[in-house]
Amino acid sequence: MATKGGDVEQPAKGDKAEVPNGERSSPSGGNQITLERFNTPTRNVLKKFDDNGDGRIDASEIQAVVSTLVAEKFKSKAFKIGLIVLGIFTIILLGAMFGLTWAVVAALKDTQVDNSGVMTTNDGASTPVLTANLDMTVSSDGKLVSRTSNSTIATTPAVTRSAISSETSFDLLLKLRNLVFVSPGGGLYSVDVQGVARIPKTTGGHVVRFQTASGILVLERNNWELVNATN
Repeated sequence: MATKGGDVEQPAKGDKAEVPNGERSSPSGGNQITLERFNTPTRNVLKKFDDNGDGRIDASEIQAVVSTLVAEKFKSKAFKIGLIVLGIFTIILLGAMFGLTWAVVAALKDTQVDNSGVMTTNDGASTPVLTANLDMTVSSDGKLVSRTSNSTIATTPAVTRSAISSETSFDLLLKLRNLVFVSPGGGLYSVDVQGVARIPKTTGGHVVRFQTASGILVLERNNWELVNATN
């Protein structure tokens, strides 16, 4: 009943205070929440904290839920920090292994290449590295000889003999170093070529002039003629 002068209206004896839907007063005076008010995924999680199995969560069980969430969050943060530390340690370890490997390889190298491109020893003396030829060597008198037979090795110039005419290509004429003439009796006569000129004729064809120490040799078709002999 209501009173005047600021008195508070008290509920009549035997009346019960209204409790929100899904909640009820516990014997200890606290409130409980029914699990049916939550969706299925949340309800399945909260069932793990419903110790008495009555389908309701009281204050102590809610406190257990909060404590578990805080612990899980702390574990997650600690796990992330651990992963970061492990990653940094792995990078440092790999860098140290690479540096150590490079240092070992550099220390074991017995040769090096100097600024002039010569391969030298890496012992501080910088002695040029020598190579050996298994097929040939130099004898005491300075000749190149074979290691197996000790015979002198001689080189043979690449010489190609062929007949020429005044119509031979000028590129081939420029490559001539000497001319060899064969006499009817089988004798051979060789002259060194000092210069060559190919002159066209007004009647057609060409005339080739070879400058030699013996004079000028003129070739017209297959006929040779010596002009301006020097002896």
